[in-house]
Amino acid sequence: MKKAAIIGGGYIGLVHANAYKNSAKVELAAVVDVNEEAGRKLAEEYDCVFYTDAQEMIDKEKPDFVDICVPTFLHEQFVVLAAKNKVNVLCEKPVALSVEAVDRMVAAAKEAGIVFMVAQVIRFWPEYVQIKKMYDRGDFGNIKMVYANRLAQFPAWMNWNQDPNKSAKARLRHSIIAKVYLAYPLAEYLNPVLRIPHIHDIPNVKIRTHIIASHFVNQVAHL
Repeated sequence: MKKAAIIGGGYIGLVHANAYKNSAKVELAAVVDVNEEAGRKLAEEYDCVFYTDAQEMIDKEKPDFVDICVPTFLHEQFVVLAAKNKVNVLCEKPVALSVEAVDRMVAAAKEAGIVFMVAQVIRFWPEYVQIKKMYDRGDFGNIKMVYANRLAQFPAWMNWNQDPNKSAKARLRHSIIAKVYLAYPLAEYLNPVLRIPHIHDIPNVKIRTHIIASHFVNQVAHL
């Protein structure tokens, strides 16, 4: 069983904590948050230890991996901290606000020899898995255009996502999720190590987004 620690006790931290509770493979050992009220409440609900300092938590709990659920603009800070301590990382999406930040995070993870995964999860949802199977079987025939539309209520549980210096904003974030998924079945046409795909090599499909592709990090879209 793997020992996990969540950094960020907000809504997404709660979602992840519930997933760990229902998993036979992961034990949630700790929650870290500077908001003591929110963090302590989550830790008590899931019967684990609460910390306000990530370094202290790593020193005392020695988790197998940290699950970074803080706002986007704080991702790099905690990915680099985990890497310095040689702790594996699962990081919420979008991974960062700039290509340069992604590069620094990937470099830190590579140097430390840790696993660094971005939580691009929809490819694992049953309906999306079915789409991939249908694509692989050739059920769609000669694809000429792909259209994705995601309807969702504006998240009332946070306000930082309205600041472009802190977030990719909700509309862009969901656009990123859709485009990263579309790149998944089309991955055979993408260069797996370069930041920009050879879009002109993708037959009959035009993707209006750059895909940061890395063998070390799940594909991340940057708008």
